[in-house]
Parts: sequence; structure tokens; C-alpha cells
Amino acid sequence: KHTLSWNLDGGDITEAGTAAGEVAYGATLTAPTVEKDGHTFTGWSPAVPATMPDNDVTCTAQWEKNMYTVTYGVVGAANGTIALNNETPAIEGQKTQELEHGAELTFTATPTTRYQIEGWYSDEAGTISLGNGTAATYTINSLTSAESVYVTFEEMPANTYNVAFDANGGTGSMSSIKMDSTVYTRLKYNLFSNGEFEFKNWNKLSN
Repeated sequence: KHTLSWNLDGGDITEAGTAAGEVAYGATLTAPTVEKDGHTFTGWSPAVPATMPDNDVTCTAQWEKNMYTVTYGVVGAANGTIALNNETPAIEGQKTQELEHGAELTFTATPTTRYQIEGWYSDEAGTISLGNGTAATYTINSLTSAESVYVTFEEMPANTYNVAFDANGGTGSMSSIKMDSTVYTRLKYNLFSNGEFEFKNWNKLSN
């Protein structure tokens, strides 16, 4: 007798084959049926012999990650752009990619001047909300199926403007804010850092 082992590599047996363990030389071998979430089974390595050879055997399941179609874009007129995982350049229309199971996706919307994000949707018509409000990004933590992500933009109310913050050589990140030109609004506290330099003040010019 020799030892037969099935290495499932993270998968599960859905239909039993020849039991792992001590198997008599010459006995017929039947591979189990296996599955793994988000993967497609492609075979065993080495191939399962028809009968037990005169030596120990370990067969390892081979898997390929599933690929899913991800479609994303801007609904309606191109009053802004959308980018997936900081791709360059961002797009104004629609794009499709094939991405693997488990991928983390972050979509970033950037409106043009005088426009703001209206909402995120799962359909090109902009009728089925993804429930992310007017956030600048929409994230899928782990891709498990085909997905469609669309963003819509709308014109800002009169006297309302986007104010973005630039690190100007520093590091860190700060989200933009909306300001009404008729109402006094205090700018955000600086969250950037720049080595030995101390923050002085905000300026519309880099120098």
C-alpha cells in the first residue's frame, strides 16, 4: 500500500472520490469533484493515474481566478470624468474592463467647473442608485461578479463653487469643499505635511 493525498489548494470537495490515505497498489483511483469560490477548476497536477502506482501520490487541484466584466462611465453629458483605481487619463464616456475575482475597485468622479456629483448608479440611465450619495468615490472591496458603475453630475446652484486643496510639494490628502460666494466660510485646517517646513497659509498661487 501507498499513501494517496488530495491537495485542494483552498477548495472544497463536493463529490467524494477515492478516499485519501493508504491505498493498495493497483487499486482504481477516482478523483473527487472540487470547487473553490471565485475560481474555475482546471485539473490535477500531476494528472490522477487510473490505478494506484507503486509509490505515494499527491495530486494538487489547479485553479484559475474567475474574470468579471466591469462597466463604468458618466451618465449623460460629459460634465466630469470617472477613473478606476486612479487610471490615467480619466474617461468622460463609458469603458469596460475584464477584472479578476477579489479585486478591489475604487471609482473616482471629478466634476468640471460649476458642476458637482449628483449620484452613483448601477445602470446607464441613472435610475438605480448605488446608495453612495454625492461622495467623490465609490468602492467595491472585493469583486465577486460583473458590475456596472455610473456617476451623474449636475450644475451647481448659483454662487456655489468647488474649492480644492493642493499640497504644493507636500504629502497627504484633503477633500474639496463647496463654498457659497455670498457667505463667509472658513477654510479647512491644513492636513498636509512637508518635511521641515511649517504651514504658513493658503494661497491661490503655488509661490
